[in-house]
Amino acid sequence: MRQRGWRPFEMARHDLQVKPHDDDTVRQGFAAMQARDWRRAREILESVSEPTAEVFDALAHASYWMGEYPASLAAHERAYRQFLARGDKRSAAMTARGIAWLQAGIYGNWSVMQGWYSRAAALFEESGEGSALGWAANLRAWFSTDGTERSRWAVQALEAAVKFDDWDLRADTMSFVGEHLVLEGRTTEGMRALDDALAAATGGEVRDYIVLEDVFCRMLAACERTSDVPRAEQWLAVLEKTAGRLNTKPGAAVCRAHFGGVLTSAGRWEEAEDQLISSLRIFDEGYGGMRFMPLVRLAVLRVRQGRLEEAAELLDGYEELDAAHALVPLYIARGKHGLAAEIIERALGESADAASRGALLALQVDVALAAADVAAAREALEDLENCARTTPTGHLRGLAAFAKGKVCLATSDDAHDCLAQAVSAFSASQMPLEHARARLALARAVASSKPQVAEAEARSALEKFQSMSAARDADEASAFLRSLGVSVSTGPRGLGALTKREAEVLELLGRGLSNPEIADRLYISRKTVEHHVGSILTKLQLRSRSEAAAHAVREKSARK
Repeated sequence: MRQRGWRPFEMARHDLQVKPHDDDTVRQGFAAMQARDWRRAREILESVSEPTAEVFDALAHASYWMGEYPASLAAHERAYRQFLARGDKRSAAMTARGIAWLQAGIYGNWSVMQGWYSRAAALFEESGEGSALGWAANLRAWFSTDGTERSRWAVQALEAAVKFDDWDLRADTMSFVGEHLVLEGRTTEGMRALDDALAAATGGEVRDYIVLEDVFCRMLAACERTSDVPRAEQWLAVLEKTAGRLNTKPGAAVCRAHFGGVLTSAGRWEEAEDQLISSLRIFDEGYGGMRFMPLVRLAVLRVRQGRLEEAAELLDGYEELDAAHALVPLYIARGKHGLAAEIIERALGESADAASRGALLALQVDVALAAADVAAAREALEDLENCARTTPTGHLRGLAAFAKGKVCLATSDDAHDCLAQAVSAFSASQMPLEHARARLALARAVASSKPQVAEAEARSALEKFQSMSAARDADEASAFLRSLGVSVSTGPRGLGALTKREAEVLELLGRGLSNPEIADRLYISRKTVEHHVGSILTKLQLRSRSEAAAHAVREKSARK
């Protein structure tokens, strides 16, 4: 008997070979797949006595959407062997792509991924069916390090996608092209290509789960690199609806890391922390060397929150160039200007695109001004302004205007216009922390000439810092307002007299977690946990951690 296989997105990937006594069971399992009832589908299909390659393929997909990646990888591997054994090279190649994606996107095993992608490309070429050669070209483009060769492979893939009406291939290749255009500094063209791919991914034309994840991952990476928060926010809203339709959430650890970076820029810090810690946990199950992706981004978040000790703990032992955006502010805060300048110089030598260089040059201006080297600050500013001209994104325009305003403030020049431009650019770019920092700088610029305007701008900045729990920035704004003779509340916000981190530790104490468990959960050291527990006991006038746990339970009940 021969019947159609399960249809992951209203289209069959494979034909299904089933025996008569398995027919009803398999059909029920595939019906559950159609209904996006992944758990039910897996329960049914696992009961099939002699599962075919298609059954293993469906099990692989169901497990993936449930977030059970080891089971998904095992099912992919069994499906691959069966497809290959019966001579179905195209299906084997598609399954090899799934194995490669899991190895890289979930576990960070990039070398293993390259092996599987290479095998998939060879099988596509051997198959030669339909758009198979286009898929082979797609993968060859991915491996190519030569720009001309990469473009040639991408063109071949797109031509095959059009010829054979393969929307999965088209969307994946378009997103690949868009990502590389962004890396080359052709941001407008690159983002247009990514938008095209995303429209297909969310409009129902994309049916392959790897393509769906890959397209969104590339978009998030491009938006993070260019700090294009508005575009990311718009597509993330669409992604949430798509994930709801599929009864799942984006799973790849790499994507979660980029997602956390975008959310950090957008000021959605609690969500950012959730994504970054989830990414860390996934990488902890695979190749630990990839932990630097979410770890460095988490350190950047901690620096923005003013939690410098925790940021330093996270960065301990990691390469300086990878962590430049977190380490440089740390070194500035600690007066280590020489170290900060050295890291920036080395990082700039590795960065080719305008977006990456612009962010580093803005930090270089800060380092130079902190070291009272106005000449070096002006030199870095000139390079930054050139980046903003060649790649005129809102974020780069804001960075350039803000940096120029800082230089003007340091040299007693009129900084008003530059800082006003920065305020406007950061507002349009939906970057709340930078926006508030620019407003505070603008308040300093007009303090002597327009004290009422200065107070209003500083108060607005303070409110934003407090709402975001940006502790050091809030302290700076409060100190400036006091210098104007303005009375401000400096009491701690949140639960009682506790900081946000102390409140988090208290909540975990209430759940019965030990200090090592709390340290693992929050990605801080055990010594830091002990410090927080001691502070909690002192502030709440409690005698033991058991009293603290009981206090946390009472507080939680009272809030319900």
